[in-house]
Amino acid sequence: MSCELLKPIIINVCDLIQDIEDGDCYFVGKVTEIKNNIVTKYKLISIIWNGEEDTESEDLNTEIEPRWWYYTKK
Repeated sequence: MSCELLKPIIINVCDLIQDIEDGDCYFVGKVTEIKNNIVTKYKLISIIWNGEEDTESEDLNTEIEPRWWYYTKK
């Protein structure tokens, strides 16, 4: 069995990220703040629940902190 090292993902302010609960449920946002190489805030631009976009949420277009299990660069 081989073991591969994972390369770190570099995320910068203004990058798009996915804040992921699971494969079909995630938030998409533009990073607005990073502290100690960790995303601390982003502007929420899209919400996907069970593969469907939620366009009614009051959280859209607001600055929030990451909420789910992990985030990754989009």
